Amino acid sequence: MPHGLALNRRFHTVVRSLVLVGLLVASPGSAQQAPPAASDVPPTWWLRNARTIEPLPARLLVHVQGQYGFTRQTGNLDGTQHQGMVSLVLRKGVVTSETDAQIQKQDMEVAGGRGSIDHEALGFSQALRYDVTPWLGPQVGFLYGRDDTRFIDSRTAFYAGLSLNPITKPTLQSRLLIALGTQREVFTVSEPSHDGTHGFASTEVHWTAHPKIRLSQPGSVIWNADEADDHRWELTLSADLAVTRFFGVVLQHHVHFDNEPVPRAAEKRDARQSIMLRLSY
Repeated sequence: MPHGLALNRRFHTVVRSLVLVGLLVASPGSAQQAPPAASDVPPTWWLRNARTIEPLPARLLVHVQGQYGFTRQTGNLDGTQHQGMVSLVLRKGVVTSETDAQIQKQDMEVAGGRGSIDHEALGFSQALRYDVTPWLGPQVGFLYGRDDTRFIDSRTAFYAGLSLNPITKPTLQSRLLIALGTQREVFTVSEPSHDGTHGFASTEVHWTAHPKIRLSQPGSVIWNADEADDHRWELTLSADLAVTRFFGVVLQHHVHFDNEPVPRAAEKRDARQSIMLRLSY
């Protein structure tokens, strides 16, 4: 069987298995339980450690959020650009499942028949966390990505580590993940695949500056444990402006840095600014 097809099947099998584990967090009888009072569930419970919520809700908690941005351009460049993100958070007791998927797609034609610009990037992550204390819990996860602008046919990673919550205030939350795992990269150009043990670290800070304004700063670093120069990091600054309970506008600045890009002559740093519409429940 071709390697790409085998990897694809393995990816889909892992995704289905991890999502199923998250769904099984719910007990069979949870649907019949009466929901707790609204005051028992903070408005942004999915950003908090489960142990910081008292009393601990007995029912299954679900949070779904989607963001979408669209650009239509004419003139020297004629085409469209789409950017979308979907996240699903499930929590039963002190067990939390977090699933995230994102896509960026650009189709542009250069005026005068001078060529085209086509770009597609996909990302998926799945994490399971058990909150042992209000500030600590083990976490395992899976990462998958594909990005043709960086000549990445597939990037898969598995990790296990500890999730820390140094700040757990009602309007200010922070989370730090420190983990160790494996990563495999397969490229679309004549570059050998990269396999090895990697370290993973990520941080999130969320500040509710106003009931309708939330500022966030997620970031991550991944480095090759066998080669110090092989590392990459991402940082996002975002402002979520709520229009209604379920709808809002998100302003975002995203930076990606790869110290050893493929090919080596490629730019190490990419930056993107975007305005997106948000729907959440």
